[in-house]
Amino acid sequence: MYADPINGFAVIRDEEEGSVYLTVSFGKKPLNVTNARYLLNSLGQLTENVFVEGENRWVQDWSIPQRECDFYGKCGIFGFCNMLSKPVCSCLEGYEPASIDEWSKGNWSSGCAKRKPFRCERNSSRSKERKEDGFILHERMKVPDHMVNWVRGGDFFGRELDDCKQTCLRNCSCRAYSHGSGGCMWWHGNLIDMQKFSIDGVDLYIRVAHSEL
Repeated sequence: MYADPINGFAVIRDEEEGSVYLTVSFGKKPLNVTNARYLLNSLGQLTENVFVEGENRWVQDWSIPQRECDFYGKCGIFGFCNMLSKPVCSCLEGYEPASIDEWSKGNWSSGCAKRKPFRCERNSSRSKERKEDGFILHERMKVPDHMVNWVRGGDFFGRELDDCKQTCLRNCSCRAYSHGSGGCMWWHGNLIDMQKFSIDGVDLYIRVAHSEL
């Protein structure tokens, strides 16, 4: 454990606990609070605790994220979180838990894997699957993380929903698409950090093999 005080700031790392503390000392005391301490734990949760001088104790002021589904990638790849479901994590349609054992223990970090390969992933000379892949609609969704997937909209402003679909089908790496007032959005590779809302959200179309439709 160590601290580096710089202009009222001190960073303390607890190797055993796997946490990092940031403590701020105020030059002018707001009310009866003299210090604020920020804790980022190994789960990615950030909390602010303030030291109340009159009571000589630390009090938690706020904590983020507050809900299970707010944790990044809570349900792993191709999984989505729903606060109204028990358990909160489910696989997208056409997908199944990558590790049944881990999921049964409430550990969803391994995510999900598709049950059947896409048509473009099969050996065309041997495959009996001749029909094109399709898409399953998931409504009221928080879309996958843009930082790990490709999003494009400007060139497709005003295009029809079917244009978005056909463009995705032509690319074997395309896993999902959506359509809004700004045009088309596509996601390639692993889909992560999805959530189903009770209201709002977008329509997200997930690619699956034709036999999954």
